[in-house]
Amino acid sequence: MKVMVCHFVSDSHEVMTALIVMLPLIVVVEISLQLHRSLFCFLSPLVWFFLWLPEEVLTLLFSSLSSDDNGEKKRAGSVGVNYGILGNNLPPPAQAAQLLLKTSLRSVKLYTPDQATLQALAHTNIKVVVGVGNNVIPQLASSTSAAQAWVQTNIAAYMPATLISAISVGNEVLTTDPTGVYSSQLVAAMTNVHSALVNLKLENQVLVSTSHSLSVLSKSFPPSAGTFNATLATPIKALLNFLYATSSFFMVNAYPYFAYSSNPKNISLAYALFQPNAGVTDLNTGLHYNNIFDAQLDAMFSAMERLGYPNVPIVVSETGWPSAGDPTEIGCSVANAQQYNGNLIKHVASNSGTPLRPSAAIDVFIFALFNEDLKPGPASERNFGLFNPDQSVVYNVGLLASNAATTPSSPSTTPGQSQPVGKTWCVAKPGAAATDIQNALNFACGEGAADCSAIQPGGACFWPQTLMSHASYAYNSYYQKNGRNYWNCYFGNTGVITITDPTAGSCLSSSEMLSLGRGASLGELLSSSTSSVASSSSSSSSSPPPSSSSSCLVVVVSQNPFLGFSVTTAADKGLTTGGVSSSECVLIISWWVSIWVLQNKV
Repeated sequence: MKVMVCHFVSDSHEVMTALIVMLPLIVVVEISLQLHRSLFCFLSPLVWFFLWLPEEVLTLLFSSLSSDDNGEKKRAGSVGVNYGILGNNLPPPAQAAQLLLKTSLRSVKLYTPDQATLQALAHTNIKVVVGVGNNVIPQLASSTSAAQAWVQTNIAAYMPATLISAISVGNEVLTTDPTGVYSSQLVAAMTNVHSALVNLKLENQVLVSTSHSLSVLSKSFPPSAGTFNATLATPIKALLNFLYATSSFFMVNAYPYFAYSSNPKNISLAYALFQPNAGVTDLNTGLHYNNIFDAQLDAMFSAMERLGYPNVPIVVSETGWPSAGDPTEIGCSVANAQQYNGNLIKHVASNSGTPLRPSAAIDVFIFALFNEDLKPGPASERNFGLFNPDQSVVYNVGLLASNAATTPSSPSTTPGQSQPVGKTWCVAKPGAAATDIQNALNFACGEGAADCSAIQPGGACFWPQTLMSHASYAYNSYYQKNGRNYWNCYFGNTGVITITDPTAGSCLSSSEMLSLGRGASLGELLSSSTSSVASSSSSSSSSPPPSSSSSCLVVVVSQNPFLGFSVTTAADKGLTTGGVSSSECVLIISWWVSIWVLQNKV
């Protein structure tokens, strides 16, 4: 949150002096609050202290305390889906778009710029990655004018109604082009496409990349030894230079299924499915891996770093698990597919990155939206879909926002984990790390499409304004709307299922928002503040009392030159974004009370 500062301090020494004097007061305030002493006990001395500070200093302090200057929050990863159309029984694009809107999926990747599909995705707020066929690469590489015409026809013509966010030029070009016709022109084609976007002033909205298979690596184990195939070093380096220069990302098709099915003796199924297992330790780095997905990505990160590009992000352009296959194909089952994709979604939601890149936000595109009956190859190739062509789910991984689609087969459960019965809720787990809970909360209210309106400033359940309270509300919203399955309450192991309604006794009605008219005395203002704090604290016995900081921020004394003084929620003053500590709360209230004292010439 940023606050406009209307005054400037001419003497920097004055500001520093004020800050130095305030420091011990803040410490005393914090200690007092921790000892649960009344706010009233130390509010008055602080008010008088602030009366002697210049208004410019107060403004500067107020803006700095209520601003979020800790840098941007870590961006959460996202889960999207690949929408292929190699089937003779698939629903029309308009129906597919409506199906997507019934899920929590808000990004989709296409393999071609299909006109009907791009039109169907207009005004849906779904981000779209548009694919370019390998056979189109020579045309795009031939000239900037050819690329300009292609971008104008297949990208710009659909924007801004359709939220096109990236263009993937070719798919696995470097490993599926034995003649080298396409691979030798790949970077030139990407460069021309980017230039066309620059000409249209779309380069900041639409990034350019290309998808690769893991076979571009000659070595992937241990992850720290990840190395690109020597024969691809030159084109890969040119590609990485382009991605870095344009702030784009490296796209990789990562399939733990293929790693497991090709080597089941040395790779356990649990390791491939994100299930509990002994894991593998990279002896070079000491990093421990509990799943092969992270190991695959870190091998790619290591390979890029080895070529001098450690900061190019990765997007997983394809990943998934087949729900059926030929009798000779290992591991193909509904249960395994459900476990893999369900656990993958949880893994992305946990926002834990990878062991080598724990701060990385990994975006993934599950393959695929539908089972496509015209795909060539073994039976598994035609059974990677989350949905059947009739739009029923192949298995439930909690993506549906309602029970609009039917499930032909019962969902499987992890051994030793049973589905709760009766009325249940999902809440934040006590003792879970605050950063993990915050990340999961961001997912639930963002990518997870939970209804978080009630916990927004001014909402019925905004108070108590604590992370646990808000997270529990958001978790439960997501849990209820997605079928109340146990995996809908995972949230990176920060959620727990309960039989107690998390909203009971914790949501305030509008009548509890106090208001006083012009002419209110300071005593009336403070007593109203104290009453609201007490009201907020007297929740039901099943709900934990709000923290000192949330109680303190139930009301803020504010002044309006036309309406007089009033006691309103802190949200009305825009002071709650990013959270405010106990000491900051006292300073904010003191600030407004001091203004009241000054204007009333006490």
